[in-house]
Amino acid sequence: MGKFMYRRFQIIEVQAGRAINSNPNGRGKITELLITNYEAD
Repeated sequence: MGKFMYRRFQIIEVQAGRAINSNPNGRGKITELLITNYEAD
């Protein structure tokens, strides 16, 4: 299976801001994945 298992899905990397973290150095932009089983515009 491996990576071919997910070929029907659209995987988009987005940057998200985080203001809450126990470590102040960990606050800020992080990369999150948006995964859909349909074509997103």
